[in-house]
Amino acid sequence: MHLFRCVSCYEGFLFCSECIVRCHYANPFHRIEEWNGDFFVRSSLHAQGFRMALGHDEGQLCYCTRPATLQVIDLEGIQSLAIDFCDCLTALPRWQQLLRAHLFPSTVVEPQIVVTFRSLQTFQLLSFMSKVMGYEFYHTMARLTDNTGTAIPTVCSLL
Repeated sequence: MHLFRCVSCYEGFLFCSECIVRCHYANPFHRIEEWNGDFFVRSSLHAQGFRMALGHDEGQLCYCTRPATLQVIDLEGIQSLAIDFCDCLTALPRWQQLLRAHLFPSTVVEPQIVVTFRSLQTFQLLSFMSKVMGYEFYHTMARLTDNTGTAIPTVCSLL
């Protein structure tokens, strides 16, 4: 049985794969780790099957979804996120569905990268107060993802 813990949550509980995904329905960007028998290794909610549904109110199922995997730049680091866009006849454009979920798309045509609103707000404050440049902020988020420098995400090449 695989056991997981959330690095971002305050409690140190261990969960199975299904439970850690269910517990993080409202916190899709939390960082998780998996116990490999000797020590904890980095994992992700995406790797455990987490999917974010967009386009409908909470609790409503959409039967006409269009799946996508996006790279997300968040204060927790850079990670992949599986998204189910609503593709109903009355659905909003994908970029509007992302904005309603507080995800700022890199482009309005088939976005592959999104930045969370809270990351943009933090960058804005750092930019005004400390003159932090976008390049520096991005590389800080990359270092939050992997501070060893061995597996830094390559989101910048998609920009």
